[in-house]
Amino acid sequence: MLFFFKEAVVSSEDTGRDFEHCVRLQKKMKEFDQDLAVEAARVHTINKLAEKLVSQGHAGSADITNRQQALNERWNRLQDRASERRQQLAEACEMHAFDRDCKDVSDLINEKVSCPLLFDLCQIYITHENKLFEQR
Repeated sequence: MLFFFKEAVVSSEDTGRDFEHCVRLQKKMKEFDQDLAVEAARVHTINKLAEKLVSQGHAGSADITNRQQALNERWNRLQDRASERRQQLAEACEMHAFDRDCKDVSDLINEKVSCPLLFDLCQIYITHENKLFEQR
């Protein structure tokens, strides 16, 4: 059951809807990594016990070896997927930051572009008002 939940976390495709959301996902991933570190100690202990039982010629040595190999393969796969997930989130955060910065600059440009337009409109209005005033 342990691996089922852990594998679900590292299989997620969610990269956040924006930079701040992505940073929160990275924080959760760091917490997940801390949990994995604790589990690494358990996996190490299980491997030591399996090696001890096999070296003592336990009647179930073949089964113990098979289960140990399966556990280690699954553990290594989980580690690899966690690494991929960290990379995925790092790249997503970079992309979200890029998008945010582009939007900020675009908004700034639009603001600067609209100011001269507003100035031009004011001048047209003033000119029009002056002509109306002169006609009176």
